[in-house]
Amino acid sequence: MKALSEALKVNQTLAYLDLSLNQIGDEGMQPLSEALKVNQTLIQLNLSKNEIGNEGTESLSHALSFNQTLTSLDLSGYLFGSKGIKSLSHALKYNQTLTKLDLYCDGRSYYDNKEDHQENVQEFIQSLKINKSIIDLYIDDNKKLNKNDQNEINTLIKRNLDFQKKLTKSVKVGNLQLFQELIQIDKIPLIYQSSSDDVINSPNKPEKNTIFHTSIFHNQTEFLFHLLFANNEKTDHEIISKRNFLLNFKNAKTKKSAIDFLNPNEILIQDFKNYYNQFISSSSSSSSTSYSSSYINNNEKIK
Repeated sequence: MKALSEALKVNQTLAYLDLSLNQIGDEGMQPLSEALKVNQTLIQLNLSKNEIGNEGTESLSHALSFNQTLTSLDLSGYLFGSKGIKSLSHALKYNQTLTKLDLYCDGRSYYDNKEDHQENVQEFIQSLKINKSIIDLYIDDNKKLNKNDQNEINTLIKRNLDFQKKLTKSVKVGNLQLFQELIQIDKIPLIYQSSSDDVINSPNKPEKNTIFHTSIFHNQTEFLFHLLFANNEKTDHEIISKRNFLLNFKNAKTKKSAIDFLNPNEILIQDFKNYYNQFISSSSSSSSTSYSSSYINNNEKIK
């Protein structure tokens, strides 16, 4: 586990890692947690059924307080008790990038006395009241959760989902402001065809087939980043940190990994594909404009 952990500290391409059923244990979780503090590419991590108890969960929870890229984490079949669930709850108050958390059939807390278990549940619920990013939470087969606890957790997850939808709309409306500015700039054309009329509702929405100009950007990915995320009114950065996104987006080695980083926001993924493919089509069909190598490098379409 030490060798893998050291590799994760410097790796810039790996986005998905499945370490389920590997008997990692508390000892193996220590170096892996240190790697997760600095890794900036890993998006999905499966650590299910690894005989990890309180100490390992505490190490992982500490890492989650620092990690800003992981969006999906599978901890099903863990063996943590009160200390583990408390440390995880504490981490969720600070981590605002994790969107999917699997706690299926978790915890020795099932064997704790009723008072300790209820205290753990309430602490977990309090962390969800602060966290606004988790929209998929799996807690099946955690038998001591009563109906009231389940209902409160469901309400909080629904609140997060509604918040994410509103944030997406805010980002989309902000794109329109950028479109207006791009109209005036230089002569590298992009044909814009709206793909999200149901999301964008603005009296200033440009007509379809409007030509926009993009030569102020150094390359396609930088252009697309600005197209999708720049020039927005300041929104709730507990969900989308522009600084963090820019760092990871520019470090992406392939367009696929850039798309992976957009998960689970399907609207933004589709826009990325549409805008990129339209940009490639318009730039490759133009015979009157000379393009630098940065514009024509790796210009395959995304399917």
